Amino acid sequence: MALLPTDTRCNYQIDAALAVFRIKSLAHGGERARFKGAIPIFGTVCRRRPFDLYFSGTIGELLVLVHYLDNSRAHRILWLLEELAVNYDVKTYKRGPDMRAPKSLKQVHPLGKSPVIEDNGRVVAESGAMVEYLLDFYGTETKLRPAPGTDALLEYRYWLHAAEGTAMPMITLKLIFKLLPKQVPFFVKPLASAISKGAQSKVTDPQARDQMAMWETQLEKTGWFAGDSFSAADIAMSFPVDVAVERFKLAQPGPATIAWLAAIKRRPAYQRALKSGGGYDIAS
Repeated sequence: MALLPTDTRCNYQIDAALAVFRIKSLAHGGERARFKGAIPIFGTVCRRRPFDLYFSGTIGELLVLVHYLDNSRAHRILWLLEELAVNYDVKTYKRGPDMRAPKSLKQVHPLGKSPVIEDNGRVVAESGAMVEYLLDFYGTETKLRPAPGTDALLEYRYWLHAAEGTAMPMITLKLIFKLLPKQVPFFVKPLASAISKGAQSKVTDPQARDQMAMWETQLEKTGWFAGDSFSAADIAMSFPVDVAVERFKLAQPGPATIAWLAAIKRRPAYQRALKSGGGYDIAS
C-alpha cells in the first residue's frame, strides 16, 4: 500500500527523510485516533506539514480550507495553521472597488465575513473562535496556549479576546472616520472633514493612546502578551498592533512594542503564511 500522498505545496526535497503521520477517523462525531511513528521516506516530502491518512479506504491529505479575503486579518489564521503544521488550503477572495468583500462569501457564511474555515464538515467563523477550535483539535501538544490554572492562561484569554473586542473596534472607528469625507458629496466635504477630525481627536485617538500604552506595559514584562513565551495571543494581537503602528501611526510605539513586532515577523511560520496568502498591505 502506498502511504505517501504528494504535497504539491511543499518546497522541500529530501532523500531518506523521516515523517510523522497522523491517522484520523473520518467518522463524524468519532474520536480522532492518532498514531505517531517515524519511518524512512524516499522522494519528495514536506518536512513542515504532517501527512494525514484517511480511514475511509482512500489515502490523501485532510485539509483545513481557509476562506481568505485579501489584505485582511485572515492572515492570522494562516499563520496559526503554519505554527501548528496543519495541512490547509486557501480560497482567496478579492475586495471590490469599495474595499468590501465579494458577495460570494455569503455562500460560506451568512454575514459574508472573512476569515472562515471549513474542517471535517464544520464551518467556523470569528477569529477568536477559530483560534480556539484549531488549538482544541490540533494544538493540544503545543505551547501556543498556556497551561490550565496559570496566570499566563488568564493573560492569554484576555488578549485573545481583547484583540477583537477592544482593539479592533477602535481601529474600525478610526477607519470609518478617516473615510467619511471621501464618501459624501463635494459640497458637504468641509463639514464631513471637520466632523471626522473632531471625532478622531476626541474619540479614537485618545483610546488608541491608552491601548498602545497598555500594550507596551504588558510587553515590557516578558516580551510576549501571555506568559514568558510566544502564544496564540500574540497571533491574535498582531493585526491590531500592526495596523495601529504601521498604518494609522496612532502614537509613538514604545521599544517593547517595536521589538515584539520585529520578533513575530521574523518567525518562519509568519513568513510562510504571507507567501501562502499572497501577503497583505497594511498601509492600503
